[in-house]
Amino acid sequence: MSENLSTEKVIIDEVAIRKTCMGDEELLLDICSTILNDLPVHIDSIYDSIERREGKLLASHSHKFNGSIKYFYAHRVSSVLKELESMGSSGKFDEVDMLFDKLKEEAGIFKASVIEFQKKLL
Repeated sequence: MSENLSTEKVIIDEVAIRKTCMGDEELLLDICSTILNDLPVHIDSIYDSIERREGKLLASHSHKFNGSIKYFYAHRVSSVLKELESMGSSGKFDEVDMLFDKLKEEAGIFKASVIEFQKKLL
């Protein structure tokens, strides 16, 4: 597992996301709402793939989730998702439960950061 996860302090890059959206606060609010609504679905899909030990689905769901958070520059969550995607692609589930626990932890921190960012936009 990546050593940088616990040391990286920035959860989302607010400056970069504002720049990417060219300061369009309505778009930013839409993106925040979408990710907050989709987050549990992504987590559940990854969990189901792990429970069924379906590597291709794990890789696919992890990749999709990672793509959905790209505008937030959420490197901590992205790092875990990349590891899960790789694990799924290789079909090796040795540390998948520990990694999924880390994903839930990082996703919770990410969610709180998105909510705080969303509040700043309102």
